[in-house]
Amino acid sequence: MRALPRLVFMSRWLQVPLYLGLIVAQAVYVVLFLKEVWHLVTDSMKLDETHTHPKHFEGPAALHAVGGIKVSTPMKAQD
Repeated sequence: MRALPRLVFMSRWLQVPLYLGLIVAQAVYVVLFLKEVWHLVTDSMKLDETHTHPKHFEGPAALHAVGGIKVSTPMKAQD
């Protein structure tokens, strides 16, 4: 009966690769997030009241650029 609790206790090491992978994935997301924040901050310094963003972030394009949100626009009817 003592072998079962010991086996369960030792099996926790099976989760180590999973947790290491999660740590690496989270580090990648942090780097990508900081990179995007840096681009947003530096690009916002280039704006003034008469000029738009160089990439013309207006409407759906702004949503996609900032949050990765894809917005579909209705198609225009052809005459």
